[in-house]
Amino acid sequence: MDGFKLIEGVDQMQIDCVMALLKTTHWAATRPKWQERLALEHSVCFGAVSTETGEQIAMARAVTDYGTTYCLCDVIVAPDWQGRGVGKAMLERIQAHPALKDLRGILISRDAQLFYEKFAFEKSDRAMVKKEKQFF
Repeated sequence: MDGFKLIEGVDQMQIDCVMALLKTTHWAATRPKWQERLALEHSVCFGAVSTETGEQIAMARAVTDYGTTYCLCDVIVAPDWQGRGVGKAMLERIQAHPALKDLRGILISRDAQLFYEKFAFEKSDRAMVKKEKQFF
């Protein structure tokens, strides 16, 4: 892995970097810090940090029942790091994780389906989504 290393666990997440990453997204740009901290604490967390600066440059989290299913959430790679294998490395780590590797994975994505198809995610016409409550 050129220039980055993978990290795992809520204790490894740099909340200010996570918030900065999420501010660049269409789905979580206005999410408050307290809400993201709570989400991280109740998820299996993954990320990547620059080996040069130590700054977190990517994150993803999985919400799971540990028996049948996990939901992949908030997958984000800093724009300067996109196309450099960071997302691929994180998805490979997630899919190999002992608590997740044998479970069904689900996710919602409106613009990255081709990326996720490389990891055996398939489009479905059966999904229904209840929108989250807006706290702000």
